Amino acid sequence: MIKLKNFILTVLFSIIFLYYAGCSDRNKKSIINPTTGEHAENWISDHRAAFLSNKNNCAECHGADRNGGISNVSCFSADFNRTSCHADGPFEHTAEWLTAHGSAAKSAPGKLKGFSNCQSCHGEDFSGGNINKSCFTCHSVNAPHSKAPWRSDTSATHTNTDINNANICVYCHSNGANSVLKPNPSAPEGTQPGCFNNTLCHSNKEHSTGWDLAEKHGETAIKDFPACSSCHGSDYKGGISGVSCYKCHQGPGLNHSTASWIVPDHKNNALSSLTMCQKCHGIDYSGGGAKVACNICHMETQAKVHIVAWYPDVQLNHRVYAKANGTTKCANVNCHGASLTGVTGSGPSCSSCHIWPYVRHPSDWKLAAEHGIIAELDFSACQACHGTDFRGGTANISCFNCHTGPGVNHPAAAWIIPNHKTNAVANISQCQKCHGTNYLGGGSKVACNICHMENQTKVHMAAWYPDVQLNHRAYTKTNGTVKCANVNCHGANLTGIAGSGPSCSSCHAWPFTGTHPSNWNLPANHGITAEVDFSACQTCHGTDFKGGTSGISCFNCHNGPGVNHPAAAWIIPNHKTNAVANITSCQKCHGTNYLGGGSKVACNICHMENQTKVHMTAWYPDVRFNHSSYAKTNGTTKCANINCHGASLTGVTGSGPSCLSCHIWPLTISNCVTCHATPPSGSAYPNIAGSHAVHTAFINVNCSSCHTGAGANTNKHINNTTDVIFNNVYKAKSGNLAYNGLNVTCAKVSCHGGQTTPNWLNGSININTQCNLCHISGTTEFNSYSSGRHSFHISAGITCVECHDINKLPVNHFTNLDTSPMTGANLTIITNANYTGGKCTINCHSKNHSNLTW
Repeated sequence: MIKLKNFILTVLFSIIFLYYAGCSDRNKKSIINPTTGEHAENWISDHRAAFLSNKNNCAECHGADRNGGISNVSCFSADFNRTSCHADGPFEHTAEWLTAHGSAAKSAPGKLKGFSNCQSCHGEDFSGGNINKSCFTCHSVNAPHSKAPWRSDTSATHTNTDINNANICVYCHSNGANSVLKPNPSAPEGTQPGCFNNTLCHSNKEHSTGWDLAEKHGETAIKDFPACSSCHGSDYKGGISGVSCYKCHQGPGLNHSTASWIVPDHKNNALSSLTMCQKCHGIDYSGGGAKVACNICHMETQAKVHIVAWYPDVQLNHRVYAKANGTTKCANVNCHGASLTGVTGSGPSCSSCHIWPYVRHPSDWKLAAEHGIIAELDFSACQACHGTDFRGGTANISCFNCHTGPGVNHPAAAWIIPNHKTNAVANISQCQKCHGTNYLGGGSKVACNICHMENQTKVHMAAWYPDVQLNHRAYTKTNGTVKCANVNCHGANLTGIAGSGPSCSSCHAWPFTGTHPSNWNLPANHGITAEVDFSACQTCHGTDFKGGTSGISCFNCHNGPGVNHPAAAWIIPNHKTNAVANITSCQKCHGTNYLGGGSKVACNICHMENQTKVHMTAWYPDVRFNHSSYAKTNGTTKCANINCHGASLTGVTGSGPSCLSCHIWPLTISNCVTCHATPPSGSAYPNIAGSHAVHTAFINVNCSSCHTGAGANTNKHINNTTDVIFNNVYKAKSGNLAYNGLNVTCAKVSCHGGQTTPNWLNGSININTQCNLCHISGTTEFNSYSSGRHSFHISAGITCVECHDINKLPVNHFTNLDTSPMTGANLTIITNANYTGGKCTINCHSKNHSNLTW
């Protein structure tokens, strides 16, 4: 018995050995590694042929529906090991294939190219094949291409289909079947299918019957000449068709065969009938069927070569353009010649006007109408030959032989003083000839505003007049004396120029010795100046006006640096009475608009409305009652200062009362709306809305949930600080509750899954689509969705709302937020899932769930 048993075991092991030995031998070319049971590394690129040979092999691991099977790897994954598979569904190409497959199908047959390659999956007749996917579904016609008119549809034209696909086209188009083109005569029996050998639609000699008529091919050609070139060649002399267009036409267009026709004939022909040009060059002359735009040569319009600005005198007006743009467009074989030597019947040689190479001007250049106007456009052009000083240069001809100077009346800068003012005022338009109509340089390239700060008739700015001496100080303080200190104004050292600006020392003690001029004590001299800017006085007399570096106190003569008060302490309690008694007195220091003036102190630092009212007009007549809305919106920043209600809002004697005189302090729940709404609804502290309304709408969530111990009747409630103190029932498992005041975010809060929240002020969560902002898979947080089959469903691309009803969330999911475990999730499942006892009885994503447990 034992021997028999041993014999059986020996035979059995032999069979197993032979089996695996055989598998090992066969698996040299196998798709499965016999040791690991996995595909080989190159399986992704090689698996298509194996699948088509026997689809059932894949079903053993990936399931009959290829959705995963025992391998738990779906063939329809959008991203498997960073490789996109058949994401769009069974046996389909990738999503990008839709836009790329047309050109691939029309290419020469090869790997993944050509119509024959499509047949391997979609069947010989393209109706479905072994993948049961018909090409007809998308093409809307029983063919592997778009429906008619395929020839004229520029997005799917068949003219760029490789002719080596003809053996597939013959199935539908043999002898011109399903085509308006019928080859005559038909090809002999047994002729290999081809596009141009009478086996399909095209003959090898001519188009379809009647094609020689203009209405047949002429109109089509005019729309797109390059289409003709696809058969007749880029030069229209035969190409793959072997038929030259020149047998009937002078050229591929209507009247001209080549570009050489442009000169000398096309101008006269075009002008006789411009519409004839439109047939080939388009109604807008931008190319049309010829794909040649008229503006290659015509700079302005189809009827004018040059730009309109040059007319009526092209000869005179072309210079500005040529200087700015060069002669690139001029120098070509159709215009002025490649070397600008002219073209017969077109543009003349440039040497017909210009001496070439330049040695002198034409004989009539001395006429003002010839060179005068051009010189005034740009004198620097004259300098190229006549020298930077216009006295000869390389030409050795001085402009001064005829002119008193390179301009009209003055030879050099030295002429400015003392003569040019008188001459300019007498005839200001004379200056425009050289300095431009706007006096910004013109041909002379010298702008009048180099010296004239205001305009051509005033040196100084208009704001300085009528008293230049008094009003120039503000400008020089801001801009310095750079423009003043030059040899034509006040001298390089500000010592004055005879016949021009006086020396600065005529008013200013120079160099500064620490004293004003002898008559400075007169109010007309220093009083007005001081009131323009008291800070100027501070540079010498000190920031407190009590001496400074000068050692002379302004208080020797004045009650203070202004009119009536020496310092800010005077504001309380005296300035109100004085100001109301004579409000214009304040204007002397604070400006006519009370916005600072010479004192640089604006009244609206304290006065919210105007100079006679501290508070806003809207608060009156009952300031006490009406200030609440302002404080809720803007806060108490302007109220809390030492001149109004005190830095701590405890009041200031002779000014604003303590806020405690009206507000019960500490605040109680009965009067909290005085400072903020419940919940806060504004945009300024202490009524910043933020996300208060969203949170307090949840059941069991109130102010103390996030401000524990900082509510009404507590010291923390009135400390001018937003104290965020979380109730510990909201503590997440991952750490201590935290509030980031800089980013205005919360972290480690259980109801947000321990994750950092959106910004409290402007952040938001869409509870229908952004579940993962609170729920995250694989964590130990209270609201992790690591339970059951969540991860499997999410990774398969199933969204939360496919199983959870968003209309049930407010009642069942966002309750009991004050308990650590998140309860009620099972009550949010969609009704037709029939969820009970951990099971759903529903057919979903091609699965019957009746026997599946969550």
